[in-house]
Amino acid sequence: MGNGYLWIVNSDGVPYRVTADSRIEHVSDVQWKPEPVVISGRRIKVCHLVASPHAVFALDETGAVFQFVLTSVLTIRQQVEIFSNQRWYPLLGWSSRTLPTDQTLTSESQWKSENMHEFQLKSEGWRWEEPWIIDLDARKCDKEGWQYASNFTAAVWTPNKCVNSFVRRRKWKRYMRYTSVEKWAKLPCEDIAFVELAIGGFDCSTEQQYTLFALSTGGNVYRSYLRVVVSEDREELIKISCSAALGTLIVMTWDGRLFLRSGITQDTPIGICWCSLQTPLNQPVAFVSIGTKSLWTVSANAKMWMKCLKHGSSSETSFLSTHYSAVSEEVYGIGVNSTDQVVGISAIGDAVYVRDGISVEEPAGRIFLRLVERTSQKAQKWCMVTNSGAIYTSIPRHWINEHILVVNTSHYRNTSWRKQILHDICTMNEACWEVFKTCIQDFSALISVKSDYDYSASIFTICATFYSSIGCDLFELGFSGEYERDEWYELLSMVSLSVLDKSPSFSIPGCMKSVSAGANGIVWSLSHDGVVYTLSPDYDLFSGNVFNFSLVQKTIVIREVMLSLVNVLESRQWRWIDSNWKVVDIDNGDGWTYSDDIDGIYYKEKRKKDSARRRIWQRRAQFQCRGPWLAVEAPPIRCIEVQKAESDRILVWAVTVRGEILLRQGVTAAHPQGTIWKHIICNNNIASISIGSPTCVWATTSEGRLLRRECSDQTDIECVGKHSTCST
Repeated sequence: MGNGYLWIVNSDGVPYRVTADSRIEHVSDVQWKPEPVVISGRRIKVCHLVASPHAVFALDETGAVFQFVLTSVLTIRQQVEIFSNQRWYPLLGWSSRTLPTDQTLTSESQWKSENMHEFQLKSEGWRWEEPWIIDLDARKCDKEGWQYASNFTAAVWTPNKCVNSFVRRRKWKRYMRYTSVEKWAKLPCEDIAFVELAIGGFDCSTEQQYTLFALSTGGNVYRSYLRVVVSEDREELIKISCSAALGTLIVMTWDGRLFLRSGITQDTPIGICWCSLQTPLNQPVAFVSIGTKSLWTVSANAKMWMKCLKHGSSSETSFLSTHYSAVSEEVYGIGVNSTDQVVGISAIGDAVYVRDGISVEEPAGRIFLRLVERTSQKAQKWCMVTNSGAIYTSIPRHWINEHILVVNTSHYRNTSWRKQILHDICTMNEACWEVFKTCIQDFSALISVKSDYDYSASIFTICATFYSSIGCDLFELGFSGEYERDEWYELLSMVSLSVLDKSPSFSIPGCMKSVSAGANGIVWSLSHDGVVYTLSPDYDLFSGNVFNFSLVQKTIVIREVMLSLVNVLESRQWRWIDSNWKVVDIDNGDGWTYSDDIDGIYYKEKRKKDSARRRIWQRRAQFQCRGPWLAVEAPPIRCIEVQKAESDRILVWAVTVRGEILLRQGVTAAHPQGTIWKHIICNNNIASISIGSPTCVWATTSEGRLLRRECSDQTDIECVGKHSTCST
C-alpha cells in the first residue's frame, strides 16, 4: 500500500485513487485509477467519500454506505462465539429446555440470535471459513467442552461438575473472513439514510483501527452506528469533519456555525458535550476540515482561513484561540490529513489543488499547486477530494510534474551486462594505474612470505592489500613529502607484517529494540515503534555504505520528580520532537491513577482503600543517524526471528502487535529484505516466536500456551492446516 492514496470523485460519481508513494516503479503507478462502485452489475453514483489508510467509505444518493477495503498482508478474520446452555432437572437430567428467565443460546458480542444456524454475516463481503466447532480448552472446560455453575446469573464457571452444579454451557466458535478486498461492498445501515461521513483517529491506536462518524438525514450524529447523544434544542447540522490523527469531531450547522464534540477518547467514544467554536471574523463557514495541528475553513465569502491548534490534544482548550490566518485562495472542498497537508477543489471543479510548503515553520504553506490529471478522459469535472488516507510530508513529484521519468532499476542489479560493465570499468581503472606506475623509475616492491599479503611501496605511495572473510580491499597511504614517507617506511619496517582481519565486532549505528541474525549473514532488526529493518547486503564495515534513517521513540517517566533528570538525551543523535513533557490521558481527568500499593495495579477510579497515586508523563524523542538499515514495509511488529540454519530457503517469521503471524518470503543473501509477506492463519493470539529448525517453529500465546509447528518439508511449514499446529 505504501503511503496510501489520494481519492477524488468526479461529477459522474466515479471515485479515482492516486498513489501518494514517491517511489514509482512503473509508469502505470502514476495514472489516476478509477474505482467505480458496481453492485450486482449496477453502477452507483457516489456523492460523498472518506478514506483511511486501510479502507474507503462512500455514500450514494439514497444515503447507503459502501466500503472498499485495500490490500493488506494481513487476512481480515473475526471469530464468532455462542454458548449452548442447559439446565439439570431431577429424573430428567440435563436438558436444553431452560427456565423462562434462563438463557438458551447467546453470545458475547453483537450477535442476538437464539439459533446458531440463524446467524447472519455482517455484510455481503464476509464468508464463513469453517462450520461450527466446540471450543475444547482443557483448562476451562471438561473433555466435552462443558462448563458448570449453580445458575446463569453472576455465574462462576468451572470445568468440574459439583453437587450444586445445576446449569452448564458449552462454547461454539466459528471464523469468518472478509473476501471483498479491492472491490466495493454495501454495508447494512439499519434503515438509516446518511448524508455525510467523517473518519479519523488513525494515530490513537496501533491496531489499524479508526473512528467513523456519520450524519443522518434526521440531523443525528452516529459513531459506527452508535448514536451520539444530543440535547433537546439541537442544531440542524449539514457537515461533519474528523481529525485524521486524533479523531476530534467538528460539526457545522446550516447557518455556518461550528461546534466541537468534547471528551472523545477510547474510554468515552461518543464524547461528553458540544462546545461552540469561534469562526473567522464571526462569519458563516461553508467548508471545514481539521488536521493534527491546524484547522482549515472556507467562509461564505470564498475566503480561506487557517488556525493553529495545540498538538496532541483533542480537548476544547486547544480550540480557544480565536486567531485565524487568512490564506485568501479560492479553493473549496478542502481536506486535511494527519500530517496537516491540504488539498482542495477549484470553484468550478475543473482542477484539483494541493498546498505546497506546509511545515512546522510555515503551517499555512505557501501556494496551491494544480495536480496533473492522468486519466483516460480529458476535461473532467471534480466534486470532492480527500487525502485523509494518504501519509506524506512532501508532495509526490508525479502529482504536480507533467513529465516524469519512471525507471525501475531494481531488476538490473544482478544482470550479466551490468556486471560486465562494472568489470570493464575496474579493469580500465587498474590499467590507468599501471600507466602511472611505469612513469616512476625508482619503484620498489616488498613481497611478504605470507601468501595472503602483498605489500608495495613507491616514493610517495604505499599500497597494501588486506584479505579477510568480509572482503578484499586495497588501502593506499599517500604522503606530502619524502620525509613523511620515510618515517612511515621505517615504522612499518620495525613491525612484523601480518594479515589485517576486519573485526566483525564493529558497532553498527542504530537504536533497535531487538536484532535477529540468521543464516547467510542475514540480519533483521526491530525498532521500538514496531518498524522492521534489514541489514543492507552492500554494507561493508570499511566502505561506509550507509543510508539516512530516523526512529521515533516515546520516553515515559512515572514519577513527577524525575522530570528534571531526563531532560538530557543520551547522545547528539537524539533530539526532542515534543517541546515539553505532557501527562498521558489528560483528556480523561487530570491523569492520576490510584492503587492501594505503590508497586501494585493502578486504576483510574479512586477507591476508599487507595493510598497511592501516580500519573505518567510522556515526551517523544527522535533518533537520527546514518546506518546500513533498509526499512521493510510491514504492519507494526512485536517480535522478529530469522532462520538460523542454512537451507534451500531462508524464512523470516514475525509477530504483529495484534498477535498475528507473518512469514517473509524471497529472503536471500543478495536480497535480505525479501519480496512479500504471507499471513499464517492461527486461531491463537501469539506473543512470541522462535525458530527451532527450518521445519520446526515454536510460539507462545498471550494465555501462556506453548505451540509447535513442525513438518517434514520446509514448503509445508507455510500451510495453514491445523494438523501442523499442536500445543504442549
